[in-house]
Amino acid sequence: GVFYITTGMLACLDSEAELGWVLGHETTHFIRRHSLKETRNVANKKVWVNVLAGTSTLIGIGPIFGEIGSTWATSAFLGYSRELETEADEQGLEEMVEAGYDPSAALKVFEYLREEDEWEGEATKRQPTTHPQTQERIAHCRELIATRYAAAPARRIDRDEYLAHVQQVLLDNAALDEAAGRSDFAQRAVDKYMAQWPDSAPGYFTRGEISRRSHSPEAPAQAETAYQEAARLDLCFAEPHRELGLLYRSEGRLEEARDEFTTYLSLALKAIDVRIIQRYVDELSTATAAPISP
Repeated sequence: GVFYITTGMLACLDSEAELGWVLGHETTHFIRRHSLKETRNVANKKVWVNVLAGTSTLIGIGPIFGEIGSTWATSAFLGYSRELETEADEQGLEEMVEAGYDPSAALKVFEYLREEDEWEGEATKRQPTTHPQTQERIAHCRELIATRYAAAPARRIDRDEYLAHVQQVLLDNAALDEAAGRSDFAQRAVDKYMAQWPDSAPGYFTRGEISRRSHSPEAPAQAETAYQEAARLDLCFAEPHRELGLLYRSEGRLEEARDEFTTYLSLALKAIDVRIIQRYVDELSTATAAPISP
């Protein structure tokens, strides 16, 4: 009786209406006991779960398979059958319309899923073909929206309300995507955040972090600009000064690095890296000291 929505999904979604369709789809699986129905062909899929479990150290899901049943694992990682997914798609549309949401929002969710499929590449292609392809599901839902729900009155999207609730999730998940090598997804989340809150210091700081980890020749300059803007927008924000100090130190801009580290220490008195940064300040102060005349 449990389902979950990942922070990655929350970051991808763009409105409450889209979330409404996801909830309607997933609750249909539960209410109509799709997990139980799936046990009829679980034997055919169980080998895939065993393969995943055996290679779990490669994809970071090791503890999961020791704690859940094979039916749940099969459904969660490989998806339900074509018939059951179609049923959940249809009922999800019905649920969101009854709740007052615009059913066309479901089509945007499918676009996010298709992007995930493309990013996964070969890993997705190796999944069993009994799971309906994303494009097929999009076409089916688009047909329902154009026919069954064509005469529906204006429906709500509630984009601003949704983004206000996931404001921090966008930045937190961008950091996770960046660490996982999904730079495009990370950048998209930050761009969405910045479009909604253009004067946000945390947004510029996260943009600087993504730029810093980039391998492009323009990355250092882009990171510097973003960190500087974050520091300008929030005079009490310590982290941009530390990152600027590290950037300047790596580029041999010693006096600038010392000044940024000093500012960081004045703002982050109890930070866990205070001793390290203080050592940098001492080293840089020595390096930049004027030579003593004989």
